[in-house]
Amino acid sequence: MMVLSVVAMSAAFAGAGAAVKSQDIGDAGPTYNEKSDLNNKDVWIGQEVTLELDGDYTSLQIRQGSTYSEDDDVVLENRVRNQEVTFDSSELEAGNPYNLNVTGDNGDSKWNGVVFWVESEDLNTEFTSSTVSQEGSVNVSLESDRDTQWLNVSADGLDTDDLDNIFSNSDSNIEDVTTHEDDDRVTLNVTGVPSDDSVEFGADFSEIDAGEYEFDFESTDSLAADNATVEVIQDDAEVNFEGDANGEQGEIIDITVSTQYVDSGAVQIADLEDQNFQAATEFEIDEDDLNEITLQFNTNAPNATGADDAWSLHPKHDDHDIELSNKAVNASELDEFEPLGAYEYEMEAGTDLNTSSDLHEDNYYIDDSDVTDTAFFNVNDPTPVGDVSTHVAPAGDNVEGFDNLNDTTVTESNVVADGDHLLLNLDSFDQSGLVDSWSNGESVGEDLGNQSINITVEEQDPGPNVDANVWSTNPDQVADSDADDLIHANVTYTDVSEYDGNLVLALNYEDAGLEADESYDLTYSVSEDSPYVDSEDEEVEIEDSFTIEEPELEWDDSAEEVPNSANADVTGETNVAPGSEIDTNARSSGNFTDSEDAIVAEDGTFTATYDFSEYDAGITFDLTATHADRNEFDSNYEDDLRHQIESTLVDAEEPLIQLDTSAPEEVTVGDDATLDVTVANNGGAADEVEIGVDIAGESVDSQTVTLEPGDEWSQSYSFDTSEAGDIEWGVTAGDDSASGTLSVVEEEEPADDSGTDDSGTDDSGSDDSGSDDSGSDDSGSDDSGSDDGGASGTPGFGVAVAAIALLAAAMLALRRQD
Repeated sequence: MMVLSVVAMSAAFAGAGAAVKSQDIGDAGPTYNEKSDLNNKDVWIGQEVTLELDGDYTSLQIRQGSTYSEDDDVVLENRVRNQEVTFDSSELEAGNPYNLNVTGDNGDSKWNGVVFWVESEDLNTEFTSSTVSQEGSVNVSLESDRDTQWLNVSADGLDTDDLDNIFSNSDSNIEDVTTHEDDDRVTLNVTGVPSDDSVEFGADFSEIDAGEYEFDFESTDSLAADNATVEVIQDDAEVNFEGDANGEQGEIIDITVSTQYVDSGAVQIADLEDQNFQAATEFEIDEDDLNEITLQFNTNAPNATGADDAWSLHPKHDDHDIELSNKAVNASELDEFEPLGAYEYEMEAGTDLNTSSDLHEDNYYIDDSDVTDTAFFNVNDPTPVGDVSTHVAPAGDNVEGFDNLNDTTVTESNVVADGDHLLLNLDSFDQSGLVDSWSNGESVGEDLGNQSINITVEEQDPGPNVDANVWSTNPDQVADSDADDLIHANVTYTDVSEYDGNLVLALNYEDAGLEADESYDLTYSVSEDSPYVDSEDEEVEIEDSFTIEEPELEWDDSAEEVPNSANADVTGETNVAPGSEIDTNARSSGNFTDSEDAIVAEDGTFTATYDFSEYDAGITFDLTATHADRNEFDSNYEDDLRHQIESTLVDAEEPLIQLDTSAPEEVTVGDDATLDVTVANNGGAADEVEIGVDIAGESVDSQTVTLEPGDEWSQSYSFDTSEAGDIEWGVTAGDDSASGTLSVVEEEEPADDSGTDDSGTDDSGSDDSGSDDSGSDDSGSDDSGSDDGGASGTPGFGVAVAAIALLAAAMLALRRQD
């Protein structure tokens, strides 16, 4: 409400507690005839005060101060006429005491030594509703320092007759209405104003045109003034729901309303008496062409959230001029962190919200006469989290905030290189209301724990004679010794306008002390203590696991010979997250120094392309690969994230035959095991290649194939694992060869049957040529690795989160096809 400072024009009465001999609407201030009526009382600044004297005095002197002293300066002196004297308090300063002295008679006047205080008067007015329909009425609330007040009232667009019709029909607290035809105003005599509260009087708009009116209320004899605004709306003004509002417990639910012939309104959800819950808010639209808006209500923990945060506008209105006011929520029957119960609540829409002072502030409601539409606010039982999966992202990327997360490469994987981001994706975590209460990067384990949602991590192999270490995201579990230590789960982004129901958390495993070369079980659980679980039968427990590996990268054996072509590819492999950037450098003393960037693809390979077309075959050079963000990893891994080899340029016009093999080192009796062989011609001319494959001392394949430039030949061979023992194998392709040994072990040997060593990640490098048959090309780029989809999916991470890695893999495949 805006407070005005306007000089009052007429009429009056005394300050608080002061008695007045006479009072008339034509007086400019109070008249006193008794010393006790004014002594130690207040005079409101702006009042003209008249004193009736008891003798033939000549003047009135006023000095500042609470005691009279002849030596003090006279600040105001007025002449006495007909035994009366008047002074204007606006010539004095508010907040100060003053004393009187009357001169000119043989004796002392009773007014001598009288002390009064000049004060600024407070006046507050407002309509109890921001709108009123034609033919309707609304109350004006008045707060004043006096128990009786005279007010001059005017409003642009309303003449004296309009104002008289509005206030003359009031049935309470207006003693008199005086009209002033010459300047379109009326004077109200308002009585019964309590000293510590407000009083209300009626205003009838039955004969007033629709529109917005600002009323000026001015005390007639002081400088106190205020204004209040009300909008008169057409009788057919409506606020309507655009359908029911639907959502699940814990979600932010949209409520869409439209307006007709009105730019403000109100919405109420439920009834406190019937549903032990009630919420309401008003809205005002300050745009002429906007008549449909979407409100939002947060059903997550209304008691903890509070009314200001429970009610909001849909983010699509961020650039619109809409204001919510008088937000209210009463959910006193709910526990602090309990969501709004699943139920079909009735909603009401109307043109105004009743906020009368006799109601509890959390019980604002729409009067029946103002309701224009009803609908349902349907809160449904929550859908439990469907799955929990682990993902990785490059160590050097920022994963806080939606844009950052969407810009990085996120790959589903249960193996993380120590230092890369380990992300948890909680599928169908639909508690958008809870997500909205967080900030990007915030540790949310405690808030999840408040709803009995816990994430625990347990080491798989603690060693003999010792319990496994257990970490929890819930501080209470750590305090209760249900877990050994705390592991923080930090929410990546909280922008609910982008939130798709999949909660992405960054697991801070490094600070928690989880170690490399270890595997861990991860459990997501929701107990029956959760407000989202009704019984023990509905408890949720989802298990997953992940392994932390020491990060490493190295060049493939194929990089030892590089064609002197304009588009010479050199390839390496690494276990760091796809999307990571690898800096490469080629340097030959006295010949060239060049550098190219490479991006780690989904299959763990990285490829840099150089232009060596200007250089002769036979030149040797140092080829170096370095993780661009290795400073983000532990310093112990510095050497593991840099690899240098000596390479030689070969004639690009000649064939360049390269062999790649992949086979497990160990399997259990009866398990499937294959030897995968790929032979590629990465040179510039066709060649006939003699290929031979031996398994267990017997030739299983021997043939000659013709490979055009860029062609590949691939084949897989099965091992006989029906009996325990070692199976040796060997492959030749032209001048290249590779060999290895497969160990088939009995099932009763659990230490050898864990499956952790037979994944094919290091197929034969233990032998002659780990660099030749490391599996970088046989499965990732050709027949199997690129088609096992689930290993690198990105649910919950938006569109094209792995675009860079996919592009790198596609370019490599295209080159080989050419």
